[in-house]
Amino acid sequence: MFELHASLESDSVRIGDLPLSSVRLCNDSNYPWVILIPRRKDIEEIYQLSPDDRHQILLESSWISKSLVEIFSPDKLNIATIGNIIPQLHMHHVCRYKKDVCWPKPIWGQISTALIIEKCQLLHACLKANFGIANPHIAVCGLNPHAGENGNMGNEDTQIILPAITKLQAAGINATGPHPADTLFHSEARKTYDAVLGMYHDQVLIPLKTIDFFGGVNVTLGLDFIRTSPDHGTGLDIAGRGIARADSVIAAIKMARNFADNRQNQKAG
Repeated sequence: MFELHASLESDSVRIGDLPLSSVRLCNDSNYPWVILIPRRKDIEEIYQLSPDDRHQILLESSWISKSLVEIFSPDKLNIATIGNIIPQLHMHHVCRYKKDVCWPKPIWGQISTALIIEKCQLLHACLKANFGIANPHIAVCGLNPHAGENGNMGNEDTQIILPAITKLQAAGINATGPHPADTLFHSEARKTYDAVLGMYHDQVLIPLKTIDFFGGVNVTLGLDFIRTSPDHGTGLDIAGRGIARADSVIAAIKMARNFADNRQNQKAG
């Protein structure tokens, strides 16, 4: 019996059914976005459908595509069956516009307001519980050079990141930005905040490892236990040669101990 994947169910809203496919609206207000899911058990790829079903899904996709174009007049319609995260066969139909937040890049794997809010809330909780900072100031990086230059270098900063910061501030979290990353890590700037929320790996890891390569510590947020590790990785390429430095391991152990002490002190208080 066909069962809809749990992630598809939670991330979309049912519109109705076509002869083969369930029709669902993706829960993303940035785009008119319709998903077709063939009601067939254990199907992950189009070629696994019967010849009749392959013909039918093409008809249904064409009808959905034509309807979306007529209703929303997009500059381009993106159609894809990716399934890297959700294996159940599903076909995306997304209206794209030259002024949308990701144009001309694909919408998959991009930042979102909801994701920024989620990560900033995790960081806020960590700073309070683990570092003992009562009202931490979180500086949120922009995504594009100079935080987008008012939209001249990309729209993500004003259309995705800024709304997230506004909602975080309304919830009582001291978040500011979006800040240009190229002026956020010098010594004077670092005195003005408690932590930085970056938009991608190298945006924050390059400054961190430049400032203190051997003292950097990796902390995993959102767990129900404390987890720290050396930030520079395992160093397997030099294992057993007697040349590895223990600085970051020692720093990670000390930080874990400090976290535990801070948590215990807050419980006692």
